[in-house]
Amino acid sequence: MDKQQAFNTFVNQILTAKKKDPNADTSALEKQIDEMVWAGQRAGTEALPLQGLTPEEIAIVEGKAGNNLNEIT
Repeated sequence: MDKQQAFNTFVNQILTAKKKDPNADTSALEKQIDEMVWAGQRAGTEALPLQGLTPEEIAIVEGKAGNNLNEIT
């Protein structure tokens, strides 16, 4: 699985968990995403371009999603 596929998998797992239970703890998945994104930042490269993600997925990754993910999904 390449980095973009792994990234998309993590985002989809977060969306699924939050849809089932808005209070679900997805911090482990979020940490994995953060590590993937910031690894590229530290190296001066774009590790994971956000192209191909929906605006909703980008909002979640950037921490801009509201508390009610039912509005997003």
